[in-house]
Formats: sequence, structure tokens, C-alpha cells
Amino acid sequence: MAVKFTGAGLPDGTVLLMGISYPNSSLEYTYAMLRAKGLWYVTGSGQVPIAAGWPAVERWLAKDDRTVLWVRAATEWATLWPAPQEEPVGSAETSDLSDRVSRVPPA
Repeated sequence: MAVKFTGAGLPDGTVLLMGISYPNSSLEYTYAMLRAKGLWYVTGSGQVPIAAGWPAVERWLAKDDRTVLWVRAATEWATLWPAPQEEPVGSAETSDLSDRVSRVPPA
């Protein structure tokens, strides 16, 4: 791990993105991490930490000579649905991302 980053003590609801590279690869992989009920959930295939404490995440980051290239934290949320004041999805009054959600009629 090229950087020492600690997620210990971050509040529940924290969402982190990390750019990670591996030896002998020119690719950069992005992983999302969510903290819920004091535990971390990491996206990805294979053996990623699920419902793990921060020490397990640190061990995973150090494994396989991963290099952490960057870390970002989500600092703002956009409401995707329901749209404010029940405006039609994609209207000018809704957030920039609201057009990504469509209403599904009840079955």
C-alpha cells in the first residue's frame, strides 16, 4: 500500500472510493467502500472485505502488493427518487441524476 490511510473512526454511512493498482498491470481499479453498523463493505470480485472491521480492510489493502493511488469520500448526496414535490422524473427542478431513475408501475 503506497499510502497509509485510516478509515477507523469514520461514521456509519461513510462512502469511500479508492483507486488501486496491482504489480505488473497498467490498469487502475476503483473500489467503493461503505461503512454500516461499524463494519466495512467493499465492492469487487474475489476476496474483498465484507462486514469487516478496518484492520481487515488494511490487511486486504496490503495484500498482493496493491498500491492505493487515491482515496475520495462522498461528501454530498443527490436525491434520485422521489423527485422533489413529485415533479416528473428528469424535470428541470430535479437533481442532475434524477433522470437515471424511472417509475415502475405496481404489479
